[in-house]
Amino acid sequence: MFPARENSSPSPEKFIYSKQLSPFMAEIKIKVDVPPELAGKFETALEKVVEQFTRRVRFSVIDEIMSKSKLTDEQINKLSSEAKERTVKKHGW
Repeated sequence: MFPARENSSPSPEKFIYSKQLSPFMAEIKIKVDVPPELAGKFETALEKVVEQFTRRVRFSVIDEIMSKSKLTDEQINKLSSEAKERTVKKHGW
């Protein structure tokens, strides 16, 4: 937090949030001037919003990929089961 200046109102904080969704996607940067008394609440709220946004972007990318897939549900379930089995064997669960 920035210290308040004498005989003036506190200066807003420069809050910069940066997150890259994946190595294959562009980085998102948000820069906002936030009053010092709201900095903590703002950071918490922004983190939640970015997390929801990230989840929606991932699902929309997955939906787009799946819409072009020629696999049947049966084939997808078989591949999923095989992947789960390999994971269990690899990690000893």
